[in-house]
Amino acid sequence: MKLLLKHTAVIVCLLPLLFLNIKSTHDWGDDFAQYLLEAKNISNGDPINTSGFVENPNYILGPNCYPPGLPLLIALTSENITWLNVLMSFFLVCIGYFSFLLLNKWFHFTPALILSLVVVYNPLCLNFKNEVLSDLPFAALSLLFFVLYLSDNKKKWVLVLCGFILAFAVNTRYVGWVLFFALLAEIGFKLAVKYFKNHKKDKEYLIQQAWIIISFFVFHALFYLIFPQKIIYYDNPKVLSFFERISVNANYNYAVLKYFFSCFDEGFLNYVVSYGIVFTSLVGIILFVFKPDTRKPEILLFFLLGYVLSILIHQYSDTGFRLLIPIIPLILFFATYALFIVLVIIPYKQYIVFSLGLLVLFCYKQNAAKILLSKNEIPGPYSVQAKETFNFIEKNTQKEDGILFAKPRALTYFTGRKTFVNTELAPKQEIEREINTVNPEYILICNEITDDSTKSYFSELKPGFEISFENEKFKLLKRK
Repeated sequence: MKLLLKHTAVIVCLLPLLFLNIKSTHDWGDDFAQYLLEAKNISNGDPINTSGFVENPNYILGPNCYPPGLPLLIALTSENITWLNVLMSFFLVCIGYFSFLLLNKWFHFTPALILSLVVVYNPLCLNFKNEVLSDLPFAALSLLFFVLYLSDNKKKWVLVLCGFILAFAVNTRYVGWVLFFALLAEIGFKLAVKYFKNHKKDKEYLIQQAWIIISFFVFHALFYLIFPQKIIYYDNPKVLSFFERISVNANYNYAVLKYFFSCFDEGFLNYVVSYGIVFTSLVGIILFVFKPDTRKPEILLFFLLGYVLSILIHQYSDTGFRLLIPIIPLILFFATYALFIVLVIIPYKQYIVFSLGLLVLFCYKQNAAKILLSKNEIPGPYSVQAKETFNFIEKNTQKEDGILFAKPRALTYFTGRKTFVNTELAPKQEIEREINTVNPEYILICNEITDDSTKSYFSELKPGFEISFENEKFKLLKRK
């Protein structure tokens, strides 16, 4: 009964996330449109990577398509943007609950609860609910895998479920392979320790892990057979060298990590909390490595290190905090691990950690309130002017017509037209060369998002073009 009350309390604390900051719009970042295009392809029985977007080798927006995990979830639920906000909110609730389950296995109820709230009620997370991206589902799947894998229940159905969740995580974000390799590292480490310490093999443990790995490959193969795709991740043309990429990514993501844990407009506490959590987490990792403990979940450390490495070699550095979401609960895990060891002789140390978590939540209040009280006005493809423009394009252009636009995947999703994108901030001669090369029938200018060089180029109507449509935000130019 006591356990049920505790879990009920956690769910009550997390449930408001389902209803807070729900919007019926989306910003102009058109990665979301790629997911919606793939979801539409799944619903229609078309190849998942079918798209009217023609890639520009000089300006890479992302891979040619994304893994089928999130598109499948969208196809099974709804493409309505409000319901997609609810879906993202659901995954944020899952992140909070699974973080609690993971932390509560090693720490007391109170710190586990408050730290899970520190993750999901962070203003950045509250705002990120409005993005239809795979980061929240992937983080939830990764945490669920850890919860099940580290549980004491080793029945076959649990092991098969672990394999399924691992396969779904990999097919939601391909960085999920880091989770698979962390599992292999965990298995190798455990077997080596048991063999060298006891000079015997643990057949039962090996059989359990075999169930997970075999299940993973079976489900992963099913994903590929049902949704065959050839995903290409292009190199970032802005990065000059591999080591420069590592340096830029390291500096950028360290700054973002500190910003995530900063207290937002609370003065000196910005520095105390952000630097304190990062430093304490590093101490926790060191203690975790050297402190003998047979119950240590080494897989968490293997995943954290492998994931950090994947971020360092990632092609793009300006991704905000979203790449860090899956490891935020682990950073708090190691920080708490350090505090519990350092404060080992202090009674009721769990309440010290709880108080520190409350301090962080208190410092969130100002920015969190701004987000929760913000109006449903986000510049993007769901605005009245955008809908008006897309409707005009759908009714007054041919399906085979090509359109140049700064957010081509969104335009393809909403109009079904073939789209191109010009190189951002290119000189006048480069823009002119690209337009002549792709030879689009139309060029769409939006004063919210079209880059400055293109706006400047079309500030005056060019010979050979005429205005086909215009409203407060958009101007559609037609080739004569």
